[in-house]
Amino acid sequence: MIIKDGTGVPEKALRRLWQEAFGDPDSFLDLFFATAFAPERCRVAMDGELLSALYWLDCSLEGRPVAYIYAAATHKAHRGKGVFRRLLEDTHGHLQALGYDSVMLVSAKGLEGYYGTFGYRFATGYREFTCRAGESPVCLQPVTAAEYGHLRRPLLPKGAVLQEGAGLAFLEKLARLYRGENCLLAVYPTEGKLLEYLGDAELLPGVLKALDIPTATVRTPGTDDRAMWKPLQPDALRPTYFAFAFE
Repeated sequence: MIIKDGTGVPEKALRRLWQEAFGDPDSFLDLFFATAFAPERCRVAMDGELLSALYWLDCSLEGRPVAYIYAAATHKAHRGKGVFRRLLEDTHGHLQALGYDSVMLVSAKGLEGYYGTFGYRFATGYREFTCRAGESPVCLQPVTAAEYGHLRRPLLPKGAVLQEGAGLAFLEKLARLYRGENCLLAVYPTEGKLLEYLGDAELLPGVLKALDIPTATVRTPGTDDRAMWKPLQPDALRPTYFAFAFE
């Protein structure tokens, strides 16, 4: 078995793997490969064919590079054989050699214990709750990904992971981004879900009224378990908030 980066691996093979594992439609994968994918941020296990693959997005914490592992999958025929374990361990060493401070992931339900065997533990939180629209809308203005990233920084809690670059570009394709007088938000309008809300919580009913969303699930910084974290350097910084898992 060979473990290497994604250079030269046919996109079609990666698409088949991720569709088998996650059921992603072609429309979603079109956005992912056009906006977020880069072969140097992909690691694959090969044995004449693609067995397993993972991808990461670059993030940062107080200026230190952090890798968010996303779209990790193994073909059904090769699960339970230690293939992904070897791939993930190799990736940890690869990222450490590149100088990444730590690595993060959002585990599928039931796999938290499995990732715990690699040294991952819950490290960041959020608060998720349901909110109803109010009577009076607040004024919202659409913003670009670059504007969202700039406005977001001063609103984040200390120790928050910055997800910019390809991550924000991908988010812009999946969600709508808005600013208000004292708030900032990313919303999945068709799902009635605020993927992130930063700012004055008292404005939320008016925000939903402006978005024409009667009831929404809202996520803000908080203390509920969310992302898992593994330090790669002896003095790695522990994150406190991680927002965009692109579920």
